[in-house]
Amino acid sequence: MRYVIIGGSAAAIGCIEGIRSVDKTGEIILITRETEWNYSRPLISYLLEGKTTRDKMWCRPDSFFTRNGVTVKAGVLATALETVERTFCFQTLSDASALAEALRPESRVLILGAGLTGVKCAEGIRGLCAQIAIADLAPRVLPAVLDDTAAAMVQARMEEKGVRFYLNDSAAAFRGNTARLQSGTELEFDVLVTAVGVRPNTQLVADAGGAVDRGILVDGRCATTLPDVYAAGDCAQGYDAVSGEKRMLPLWPNAVLQGETAGINMAGGRADYTQGIALNASGVFGLHMITAGSYEGESFTVQRDGSYKRLVTADGVLKGVIMVGDVSRAGIYTDLIRKKKPLSEIDFDLIRESPQLMAFSQKDRRVQLGGEV
Repeated sequence: MRYVIIGGSAAAIGCIEGIRSVDKTGEIILITRETEWNYSRPLISYLLEGKTTRDKMWCRPDSFFTRNGVTVKAGVLATALETVERTFCFQTLSDASALAEALRPESRVLILGAGLTGVKCAEGIRGLCAQIAIADLAPRVLPAVLDDTAAAMVQARMEEKGVRFYLNDSAAAFRGNTARLQSGTELEFDVLVTAVGVRPNTQLVADAGGAVDRGILVDGRCATTLPDVYAAGDCAQGYDAVSGEKRMLPLWPNAVLQGETAGINMAGGRADYTQGIALNASGVFGLHMITAGSYEGESFTVQRDGSYKRLVTADGVLKGVIMVGDVSRAGIYTDLIRKKKPLSEIDFDLIRESPQLMAFSQKDRRVQLGGEV
């Protein structure tokens, strides 16, 4: 059997592992347009900040690909299935390197986008420039994952570090090194960073006659509508365990799980991707954040000691969680969301105040601790 993987990030690694769990000898070819690849994309901001080094960014050693018999074609763009050109400049390791080279201690930086990409970019370069301003049409920072209270905490922490925000506003026109915002405010800058998220590479499948929506449509096996073609990661529009609908979940853990599922099925095994949820674990200037699931339902909130927690329930299960500051044992909440554990089977009054295993039955505690399957 011969397998071709386009892309060299998290889903690709998961796919290789999935294939090799079923097929030990089939030929695997990996094609990536990046000359530097197999690195953890979330770490590029930490590289600029000086909190990590290049040799600590690699997801797998070179021996992983050799050991698994993977032929790598790096710096090559797949032409049979054209990708959609990205117009962003803080998505890849080469983007981070170019940005670092452009910055000077006196640089004034304008970032367009207050999502996770823009926020992490600001964190990464804060020590490399003089000023940072962030503009976004959204009314708050990280609008896709945080509510008003949590977003205000993140914004306040960033403002303490000297980052300025222009929210409910964005660039309307540029004149030289001056941006005129829709409000009429003019901002002078030396370096402009566009950080507006990720556009799925759907064109290659669409041109081949496959079904696409916002992303490449896949079933529970991560198979596209084309025979023997699978998709995983940021490009795939698959199952969301919380809503039960097909939606984009462009997150690292989901990409790995999808890639593994695709790899197993490509190799003739059987696997289903059933536990994908919107889950983010991150932090900004030392302020930790965990968000998961959806926020439609009844809310329970706790705010104390510089931390904030919001739990959302509906239909007898935990649907979503936001935690900022103290995120200890957040995995208990995310596990409840992922597995749709009925709240009637646990002491939810206890667990909503503090996530702890005592809220579970003895049998469930043994499962959580790995003592029973």
